[in-house]
Amino acid sequence: MNFKERPQSSQSSKHVNGGIKKMEVVTNVKEKLINFYNKYKVMFIVTIIIGMFAHLFMLTNKLPNHDDIESIFSKGLTVEIGRWGLDVIKYIFPSYSMPWFNGIVMIVLIALSACFVVKILNLDSKVKQCLIGAIMVTYASVICTLAYTFTANAYGVAILLSVLCVYFAIKPKKTSNVILSVLCLILSLSIYQAYISLTATLFIIVLIKDCLNKNKKAKEVLLKGLRFFGILIIGVFLYLASVVIINYATGTSLTQYQGASEIGDISVFSVLQGIVSAYLTIPRLVLRNYYGISAGIILKIGHVISFIVIAIISIILLKKIFKLSKKKSLLFIILVILLPLCMNLMYLISSKVEIHSLMIYGNIFWLILPLVLIEELPKTKFSNCVNNIIIITLVIMTYKYITYANESYFQLKLSYENTQSFYTTLVTRIESIPGFDKDTKIAFLGFYGGELLYHNSNSFPNMDSFTGILSNYEMITAYSKENFIKNYIGVDFNYATEEEINNLKTKNEVQEMELYPYDNSIKKIDDIIVVKFSD
Repeated sequence: MNFKERPQSSQSSKHVNGGIKKMEVVTNVKEKLINFYNKYKVMFIVTIIIGMFAHLFMLTNKLPNHDDIESIFSKGLTVEIGRWGLDVIKYIFPSYSMPWFNGIVMIVLIALSACFVVKILNLDSKVKQCLIGAIMVTYASVICTLAYTFTANAYGVAILLSVLCVYFAIKPKKTSNVILSVLCLILSLSIYQAYISLTATLFIIVLIKDCLNKNKKAKEVLLKGLRFFGILIIGVFLYLASVVIINYATGTSLTQYQGASEIGDISVFSVLQGIVSAYLTIPRLVLRNYYGISAGIILKIGHVISFIVIAIISIILLKKIFKLSKKKSLLFIILVILLPLCMNLMYLISSKVEIHSLMIYGNIFWLILPLVLIEELPKTKFSNCVNNIIIITLVIMTYKYITYANESYFQLKLSYENTQSFYTTLVTRIESIPGFDKDTKIAFLGFYGGELLYHNSNSFPNMDSFTGILSNYEMITAYSKENFIKNYIGVDFNYATEEEINNLKTKNEVQEMELYPYDNSIKKIDDIIVVKFSD
């Protein structure tokens, strides 16, 4: 028998077509991932290797600082300071300050971020790709971030998200890409607000490159700039709205720490003050050990070379643009002027924000920008000479950051061992006091003055400017000493209340005591063992 072939129903036809489209999307995504891997695998691997040279000692030892001691089993303050993303990320990464796991994750995420930075800036030179990865993974901000091991992996996620915000923003104008861009910015802000500087600066550099593209008209560049600005504004607004909603839902109030309770409360004076501070980073990078990123003469000279190269190339390129379009040349000038501001946006957030090494990661683009601008010059002896100067300078600076990383971790190691020795001795002396038992309360009066202590900061003069890299004295006198005794010495004392401590200070018997570590500096008074650190 012959049977006629039945025509497919419209429903089954749609199902088949839908399945084919899904397969095409999957195949397309797979091909893009393979191409991405093949193009940037050398850079990715080199970045991780250099990251290991810089940070392996930190990853293979437990080297806490003051905050890490306090937050060894948590992510620290989260919703209270507008960082609800830190609370969410505990479902991905364990809330333990694990140096190997957290450190590896951060290095890998920075290496991946560097690959996307290179893709965004469209740099094909393998040498320059590797240099960007090397600088991004060894920069002083990364050294200091790893000292706060409990949040290192989460901050790696925030860095990647801040870069992905730009990656999606420069893709074809689709609603989905804009949504993904805004979403990445919101999530990055929810983990660590300071990385908005990375996003804003990358936006500016993309626009600078567009100004140098003879096929781009001034109107196109301006409209793209407005679109980028819109993404930033919408992202920040939605982030602030999310903070209000989440804090209301959880019954949590923003703390005054780092001006968190004043986020979004910006006055004209604070903005002007922030703008001035942002531009003052340029002389500070040359004249001071600016939070570690320009510590020592070599890094200062490196930044001077970078500034000079940027200035010279910018003038050459400006002349070239001016001949083609006066409007584009004006846009170019405005964008270059905006660079320091975008790199240091945290100065504008709140006048009460205490800027430190972790917050100024955006300044890394002072070292990346010369690599981008030199590509826009025609190949001549001059451009080749400048190119070689840039490469040599960045190689030397990378090496210097690697040495500073190891010096930082070496100091933390000595500080940790000194602190452990100090409190082991103190605990032994406390437990040797007659009448000590499990219910005995302990009262620490004042702050240890450092008697008989060799201050290891004398041996590490450049480390003072690295946030979170503590000297032995800073570790011993840290606010988290009770947690250090509990988790690193293994003794869980019963401590006196603040009222009891204030009452003890008024007693003549306490006033007549010597200062620790001398004889008669530890004494049992009113069933409380008193350790007198200072008057």
